[in-house]
Amino acid sequence: MKKLILLIAAVVLVMSLSACGDVCVGPECLGVVSGDDSADKYTAGDGYAIPYTHLNGEGHETAMNARLLMEWNKTSGYVIYQVTYLSCTCRPGNVNFWNTVYLEINKDTNDIRTISFENSVNADGEESHYIGGAWGDSSGAAEQNNVTYDMFKTEFFPWFIGKTATDLDGLNVWSNGTLYGEFTNTGANIDSDTVDSFAGSSVSTNNFLRVMVEMLNYHESKY
Repeated sequence: MKKLILLIAAVVLVMSLSACGDVCVGPECLGVVSGDDSADKYTAGDGYAIPYTHLNGEGHETAMNARLLMEWNKTSGYVIYQVTYLSCTCRPGNVNFWNTVYLEINKDTNDIRTISFENSVNADGEESHYIGGAWGDSSGAAEQNNVTYDMFKTEFFPWFIGKTATDLDGLNVWSNGTLYGEFTNTGANIDSDTVDSFAGSSVSTNNFLRVMVEMLNYHESKY
């Protein structure tokens, strides 16, 4: 009797799946990139590795990987990414959260069109109810020079909208001078007001900048 019930359940399940023409099975349903599509520099794992050089608050660099959790290129004109990375290495382990950024980069012009650490964006360019990102850094704390997340959202991230890999070429610190006595930019200057507003938030700003540089390079290597 038990075997009969299991057989009937199996038949019902198969028929149910057969009736759903849009049923999707496999990694492609999750927006995971296949290994064949990856440039040689990037490696597969629990999310594709996007190498970047982390810069901590004392001026020490460490080779690290951001993780590409999602890449969806079926959208018309742009690619959707979810990228997670560690910005701060000095916090206690129980609060050392990773940032996850929801990112959209245009295919034809290879520039950034959307940055969000909260909701994703729907087909009309409006915030959807799906939460695509998470801000793991400090907000308004002493180590951030009282710079709040809302300030990042309204003043810092918008600076990157419309930027390409060429625009960010040569930029590796959020400064127009010398940082930590040795780090300078060889690219174009960042506008002074934006630099000054976030001068005390170097861990968040420098590592976000470096991750965006690598993401734009990754995007251009494929699209």
